[in-house]
Amino acid sequence: MSLARKVAILICAAGPLLAAPALTTIQDTIYKADGNKFNGTALISWLPFDASDSSKIGLQSLTVSIVNGNFHVQLVPNSNVTPAGYYTVQYQSGGRAQFTETWSVNPSATTLRIKDVRVTNESSPSGSGSGSGGGVASPPGNSPVPESQVTGLLTDLSLRPMKGSDYGNGRAAMVDSGGALNTVDGNLTDCVRVDGTSTACFDPAVIPAYVDGETPAGTVDGTNATFTLAGTPNPTTSLRVYRNGLLLQAGTDYNIQGNGSILFVSGATPQLGDVLTASYRTSGGSSASLSGQIVASGLATGAAQVICSNTGSSAASVTMASLGSCVIPADTLNPGDRVDVRFTFAHSGSASGFVFQILWGATTLVQRTASQLDASVAGVAGASIGAGAVTLDSQTWGSVLPLAAVVSQSTDPLSAPLKIDFQAQLNTAGTDSVQLQNYTVLRYSAQ
Repeated sequence: MSLARKVAILICAAGPLLAAPALTTIQDTIYKADGNKFNGTALISWLPFDASDSSKIGLQSLTVSIVNGNFHVQLVPNSNVTPAGYYTVQYQSGGRAQFTETWSVNPSATTLRIKDVRVTNESSPSGSGSGSGGGVASPPGNSPVPESQVTGLLTDLSLRPMKGSDYGNGRAAMVDSGGALNTVDGNLTDCVRVDGTSTACFDPAVIPAYVDGETPAGTVDGTNATFTLAGTPNPTTSLRVYRNGLLLQAGTDYNIQGNGSILFVSGATPQLGDVLTASYRTSGGSSASLSGQIVASGLATGAAQVICSNTGSSAASVTMASLGSCVIPADTLNPGDRVDVRFTFAHSGSASGFVFQILWGATTLVQRTASQLDASVAGVAGASIGAGAVTLDSQTWGSVLPLAAVVSQSTDPLSAPLKIDFQAQLNTAGTDSVQLQNYTVLRYSAQ
């Protein structure tokens, strides 16, 4: 055999070994949702795999231009490769990624469309990939994906809190200075501070106590100015002293002594018939030694709660105007409660009389007409809360206005906010005015 013939035989035998792997053509027209044709690029990327003819396909990517919707590319089939893999196709337009698809390309001698290679969640028939459809593949359920191949996974995992060396189950957790989760060290009965350290919880015996409605010891006769509390206010600024339900001012009406005594200043000495009550905090300890009502919250039984206390505005017209008001929140009052309303109107001028009234919701609690000689008028009104009704009562008087008393009923619901409105008007237009000098609304609870 001649040398030329031997060379020809070797070339023919080596030809198939040097041939490129078979390619499948994917060609389609891509539209946008508005019907216009898509313009942009498709970035196709893949992981290394061995083709069905044992060709080695390395890690790489391919950018395909899409002009006026026209798409054309040729790819090595990967529906039957080892290891199982897919093409990732990212469509870009206008400098931004628009959407991403996963492709599984079957071997095919005929041209395929994108719908033939796009991976869906539905199962698709297997086959040799004739190109007549049915080339859509489902991701294999038995092929593990390395963490390093999941985009962003390792970065996200690095941001999560990590267990520290002192982490343990069944205990309170804390975040240490390095961001790791550790367990708070301490006894099961300890309390945890916000910095993660533990300490013994408060002893109930030393929790600050709250005293409400205590009657200070001392004779109320108009002469005695010193009254003693059962406990020592701590801090002293927590002390609130009330005379006949009105809040007194520390330093103006009285001074608190170091031993818990109240010393009234000259001119503010409680008079015969006055009722004194005090509320304050103590440094803690047993509450049995305190004669007042000690409560954690809310209103102690028998103590007066000041709902509203303020000065009002003035009126100089012949039209009824609101000079002040107090709103009792819904569902505040209960059967057995009583509400006391105390008020004073001041009249400036002597040319006109005036009318003053107080409304309990939509019900008239007080309404009287004062003369031009009444420099001031005052009154006490109240509401007794019953199981099915509210009874209203009032007493009013003035500089010359005689004392008058009235009892009535109210049907205003207590399940809604209830407004107590203080109103007044002049009888004759002029230079006179009426001012709501003061009003106070007290609640006495039966609960």
